[in-house]
Amino acid sequence: MSNSVNQPLLSICIPTYNRAGLLRVCLDSIFFQFKDEGLKDLIEVVVSDNASPDSTEALVLEYQKTFPQLKYFRNPENIGGDLNLANSVVKASGKYAWYLGDDDALVLGALKYIVKILTQTQPAVLGVVSLSLLDPSKVPEEIFVPEKTGPIILDSFQEFMARRYCLGILSVILFDRELWLGVDRSEFHTLWLYYEVVLKLMPKAKGRKFVYINQPCVYTGEGCGWVKNGGELRSFLDWKDILCSLSQYGYDEHWIKQELKNFPNWLIIILLRAKGHDLSMEFKHLKRVYKSFSGHVFYLALATVIFYVPNFIIKAVRKSKKFFRAGFAQI
Repeated sequence: MSNSVNQPLLSICIPTYNRAGLLRVCLDSIFFQFKDEGLKDLIEVVVSDNASPDSTEALVLEYQKTFPQLKYFRNPENIGGDLNLANSVVKASGKYAWYLGDDDALVLGALKYIVKILTQTQPAVLGVVSLSLLDPSKVPEEIFVPEKTGPIILDSFQEFMARRYCLGILSVILFDRELWLGVDRSEFHTLWLYYEVVLKLMPKAKGRKFVYINQPCVYTGEGCGWVKNGGELRSFLDWKDILCSLSQYGYDEHWIKQELKNFPNWLIIILLRAKGHDLSMEFKHLKRVYKSFSGHVFYLALATVIFYVPNFIIKAVRKSKKFFRAGFAQI
């Protein structure tokens, strides 16, 4: 595997903030695979540090002594998660980029296979499967095993989306970096920039391939901080808004309608879960629900009743259900 133009084939882009311990595990999972000499000149690792107050800078400087492929950029102040992620891609130089969360880790052996597939297929976007990283203090010892039939290669971005090969999970998307840089990033939903840019990118990639590796290549951390304060409701409504906007970029309207069909049913479940995670009873939350589901009178009425039920009651009901389920499981 060689790179004739001295440009890295792949940039692994890691936005980070105040998680030096987890970042160490992430970096170990990458650099351990550099024992394969063929990878060293093809890959760079870019860490964008969002002004971490912990030992992140010292950690990265330590790794740079051994791995010159590691680039480090520290923001003078915290610029927010979205812009920090974008910075990691902008500061990269590879032909392809791969978002990687600082609490995630690569499966042993996956990197060599991904480089092979990128070289062979030259895709616009490549999706991979993830597994949960149950113990964030160490990298699992499982070894990547390529599928016998090879990756799935498609010509249609619409089919790629319809088959759910491009999921809104941070560390499962690789993409052509030049295409990414050409997308307007001035407007995005908070915490969604990483996905919205790729969704806008795909229809522009005329004549390019879309590839999916149907084997786990990455472990994703189990951090659920995004659900705090009812964040799940915000994410749910954001995704609905994003889906509704996709037709302007060239996505099939029938597919969009099919994707949106079950959203009213999901609203009640998501709202209950959000209240179980301390969604505040500020009217702005209910107002946004009304805006997103205007015309669905029954679901809006039910959502209104649920919204004004005190959160402690929702939590008590959920806790009692878990208690009874556990009791029946032992009978």
